[in-house]
Amino acid sequence: MSVRAPVGDLNVAYERCCIGRGLGAIHSKTGHQSFVLYTMFALRPELDVFNGEGTVFGSINRDALNNMPIMIPSAEDLDAFESVVSPMDAMIRRNYEENCRLQDARDSLLPRLMSGEIDVSDVQI
Repeated sequence: MSVRAPVGDLNVAYERCCIGRGLGAIHSKTGHQSFVLYTMFALRPELDVFNGEGTVFGSINRDALNNMPIMIPSAEDLDAFESVVSPMDAMIRRNYEENCRLQDARDSLLPRLMSGEIDVSDVQI
């Protein structure tokens, strides 16, 4: 999550990465990552308050984020939510990974096609 302007912008990292200045890593300690993600989406209006509060560039710190009131459902409700939403998030991830593979294939093949290194004129459809 962006902790400096624009506060609250979210990205999902599908691999281990470094968190630099202006970013904060948010994850579930109980394995309910989809719940955490969609809770952060729902907090967007509260996070927007930090985008222009008294400074040129908005920011939020750990204490302010930790002090935001969040209703946490029972473990059974969290598990039920995860059982519905987690497969959808997994499909989003698989689609993202497939898009990356297709982009790599395009970026590899297109220059070879344009240069004539690969000839497809005899290919029948």
